[in-house]
Amino acid sequence: MAKRLNNLCKRRTLYRQAVSVLTLLLLLGCDSQSDPAPGSDNLTVPPSVNAANLDPVLTPAVSELTTYYLEQVQTDFQTASQRIGVLATRIVELLATPSQTTLSAARSAWLQAHVSYEATALHRRFVESIATDEIELRMFELEYQINQWPILPGYLDAVSGFGESGLVFDTTVQINAAALRQLHGQFELNEAATGFHVLEFLLWGENQPLSGLRPVSDFRDNTQLTQTQEIAGYSLEMLPNNRRRQLLTTVAELLVDDFEETYDTVTLAVTAFRQDLPYYSGAQLVHLLASSMWALLSDEILIRSLYPLLNGNYTQAMQSPFSGSTQNAIVAQLVSVEQLLLVLQTASGVSLDTALIQLTPDFGEFFYQNFDASKECLVLLYSQVTPPATSQERIANEFEIVECINLLNNMIDHLQQARQALTN
Repeated sequence: MAKRLNNLCKRRTLYRQAVSVLTLLLLLGCDSQSDPAPGSDNLTVPPSVNAANLDPVLTPAVSELTTYYLEQVQTDFQTASQRIGVLATRIVELLATPSQTTLSAARSAWLQAHVSYEATALHRRFVESIATDEIELRMFELEYQINQWPILPGYLDAVSGFGESGLVFDTTVQINAAALRQLHGQFELNEAATGFHVLEFLLWGENQPLSGLRPVSDFRDNTQLTQTQEIAGYSLEMLPNNRRRQLLTTVAELLVDDFEETYDTVTLAVTAFRQDLPYYSGAQLVHLLASSMWALLSDEILIRSLYPLLNGNYTQAMQSPFSGSTQNAIVAQLVSVEQLLLVLQTASGVSLDTALIQLTPDFGEFFYQNFDASKECLVLLYSQVTPPATSQERIANEFEIVECINLLNNMIDHLQQARQALTN
């Protein structure tokens, strides 16, 4: 697997060089007749956006900010790629020398890699908004393969009450890349066979009071059959530990592959968008960026997680229950929003926040009040929330969840006001 990862790195370098050459050729070959005209159908913007609704003085600054943002997209994807590679390496090391030290290192690498992936969540929403329908669909498919949650742990391995369940114990099912591709979501969406959260469950186990953390003994290579196993016709490849090791190895390899394709797809979409960037008005760019933030906060955090949590569906609402790190993913997503709004600035000190305040004056005061409070509320909520044992606990949980929902809704409303100001 280490050799395979090295080959993937070499392939990525060659791919980046090819993209750079292609971009240069396109730029050299462009003339006034082949350039898309302003307002062309080639531009992926809502036709109702009115350029006059944003102060024209801000247009050059917004264009400059968008260029910086595209560079940030590439940087964050590169970081995630590196950390996913480290995760795959740590899994190789764990299986080569199973110990508490190598298991802890693999878990730590998973946490870092997953946080880095969630730091690209905003960027993926942006890329989906500027890409063709075909690329957008492929991005959705890849995200499902990489980061499906919730998952059904019993579909993979033994769980409490079912000591011989899942792919690990079903010796009629082969464990290889082709089989896992076919098994991933074959009947239900949560029957995941690939991605971050499959690795999470395999590394941590159920991590519940009765079951505890997965022991390092689960990863040790079984090299000898018992007499009973020989009589039953078992081979070494059929033993649970060896199948678990194979499952962990294959899922890690597929994660590297899937993120590799995602990274390449994003690079192509961003390269194409850079070419069209001069033909976008400031209002169109602000609308695209604000819509990406709106989609992340609304679809990913509010609808996908907080609403199910309010309805008592803790399994569906918690992204990383086995490692207990759901709050880390939420923080990574919120930090990416904050970075786009405030950290990225032009040489003259203009930020995206400047444009949004011009569109809706209340944005500067009220959005950030809710932003800071929301981040604190969500971290506390996801760090502590558990299924309630009593009616009092249920009421207390609902109060905390509703508080977070209200704060997040206020942020979403302010972004929506800015979007509406551009289309009125």
